[in-house]
Amino acid sequence: MDDTNDATLFARFLLGDESMFAALVSKYEQPLFNFLLRRLGNSALAQEAFQETFVRVYRSRHTWQKGRPFRPWLYTIALNVAWRTLARESRHRAHRLPDSDSSTGGEGPVPAATVPASSTETERRELSDRIRRAVDTLPEAQREVFVMVEVDGLTQPEIAEVLGVPLGTVKSRLHYAARALRSSLVDLMESPPSAVRPGGEE
Repeated sequence: MDDTNDATLFARFLLGDESMFAALVSKYEQPLFNFLLRRLGNSALAQEAFQETFVRVYRSRHTWQKGRPFRPWLYTIALNVAWRTLARESRHRAHRLPDSDSSTGGEGPVPAATVPASSTETERRELSDRIRRAVDTLPEAQREVFVMVEVDGLTQPEIAEVLGVPLGTVKSRLHYAARALRSSLVDLMESPPSAVRPGGEE
């Protein structure tokens, strides 16, 4: 996604062009919904949270500073909405939390580079399940940044802003996540070149 363009669209919305707001809602409808679904583990809650996120964006539109990247600002609001939704649901349903699969999207996408293109459908499914289980074993903080990079497509600086942590912390979490995944998937790493290569920086 072109965040510079997003900021331009939002700036035009602030100047009175309401169609720009609708354009942003449409643009983020699928990726932001998936982001929320992975955290809430329930499509109805994710849809509700998506709508609430853009209600909050609209209401707090004048707090956005011109020139500031739009996407991390949006995702910060969405993450706060997700946390509030989980807190509310835990009060209402005896600590109801997302299933472990929701942290990586359940049946959602696995990083494109992780599955050999030549694999049969059964092999691809087995590899995807293997990778997903390995990601699920990561500590929550490491799993979160790994998924935000590999699935949500956020940059490391964006993740730092969304989570409110230093960029170095994001880099460290991603490094340890990648190292843990390499260890868990070592047999795949020793396979032919098309095999899994978990992302991350050294």
